[in-house]
Amino acid sequence: SITIGIRIALFPIFVSAQRNTSRMSHLRPELDILKAKVDASDQTDTAMQTQNAKAMQALFNKYDCNPLKAIVAPLLQAPVFMSMFFALRKIPD
Repeated sequence: SITIGIRIALFPIFVSAQRNTSRMSHLRPELDILKAKVDASDQTDTAMQTQNAKAMQALFNKYDCNPLKAIVAPLLQAPVFMSMFFALRKIPD
């Protein structure tokens, strides 16, 4: 019952992470094209690097996604389930 409660509490975060993952998959072809341009350009040109970073940020804003959102759900879930695991290990003692 504790697990179900935790899952229900974290459900909105999981839904948000799944939506973000779906948006990232739609973004992937355009991101690959941009990365190909970056690889073909001069790596020492800071103006070009800034322009590429702005273009990448514009893509993320266009698709309303954040690459770090995929990590949020596991980061929130891990401490909870680790504490449950350690608590359950101590029960027989």
